[in-house]
Amino acid sequence: MNTLCPYCGVGCGIKIEGSKIKGDSSHPSSKGDVCKKPLYLIDALQKDRLKKPLFREHKSQKFREISWDEAFDILASKLKELMPDENYFYLSGQLLTEESYLINKFVKGFVGTNNIDANSRLCMASAVVAHKMAFGSDGPLGSYDDIDDSDLFVFAGSNAAITHPVVFKRVLKRKRAANAKIVVIDPVFTESAERADLFIQINAGTDTAFFNCVLGILSDADNEATEYAKSFTAEKTSNICGVPREQIEEFVSLFRGAKKAISFWCQGLNQSTNGVAKNLSLINLHIATGRLGKSGFPFSLTGQPNAMGGREVGYLSNGLPGYRDVRSETDRAFVQNLWNTPHPIRETQE
Repeated sequence: MNTLCPYCGVGCGIKIEGSKIKGDSSHPSSKGDVCKKPLYLIDALQKDRLKKPLFREHKSQKFREISWDEAFDILASKLKELMPDENYFYLSGQLLTEESYLINKFVKGFVGTNNIDANSRLCMASAVVAHKMAFGSDGPLGSYDDIDDSDLFVFAGSNAAITHPVVFKRVLKRKRAANAKIVVIDPVFTESAERADLFIQINAGTDTAFFNCVLGILSDADNEATEYAKSFTAEKTSNICGVPREQIEEFVSLFRGAKKAISFWCQGLNQSTNGVAKNLSLINLHIATGRLGKSGFPFSLTGQPNAMGGREVGYLSNGLPGYRDVRSETDRAFVQNLWNTPHPIRETQE
């Protein structure tokens, strides 16, 4: 049976053959590679799995098994009793894209509420907002195939050797084949840092200053953003970030000289009081230096295999399929006509 690993954002293709897990060589994200995480998937699928719905009327009661028909009747009854905005739905980045689409359609078009959210609101909110500020959409700019012809990889706030091992192994393969360089920027010396050509042990929370400094040095543009970035001199940034000035200069040299540079980041930048600013500073570095498309791009690593698929079909409270937005009258009208649902799609809760 062909399926997907549910354990990280790579979404590796796997094959279940009896009691064995193997990589799916036809899958585009992993090409047959696999890490340790899905090796115990069969046990997880077989142990203590629910075979029937459980129900309790109040949290003080114990759950009891009920039939599927009874479960559907209870859900229908509750939905009819409650006002639309008295309901709330929470989804997961482990759902298939089709499932996320269907639930989103059901909630916004049939229940009549925008009270629907998912894990992307928690772990990926900073990346989503920064992408939308920079590009108007949080759709990815590249793919894992871009690893195979890049010559510089930056990992900021990401210990990909552990969290996204299949991706990191692909980067190492490119390093061996083409002498590609790896830079790791992190307050902690991680497993990823062990394999890096340059490890920058930055003070926690100072990533924005670091990327602004690099942008100020590399960009020839003359605008408000670059003017602010240029205020972060190498000497000033060295003091803020707690890294030697020579390391800043070495990073600048690597970034300037690379034909194609990919900057990966994860929760080290996202989970922060200024996470959006950190994300945006790294994205702006790529934009201002023209490193988009064939010359590279910023690449947000997510924690669950289909968080991106969910966002593409609008499974957040403000989303609609195809990166559309409930706050747009045009987008609402388009989707309403497509779905032909009994409830109008609303802009906000009332």
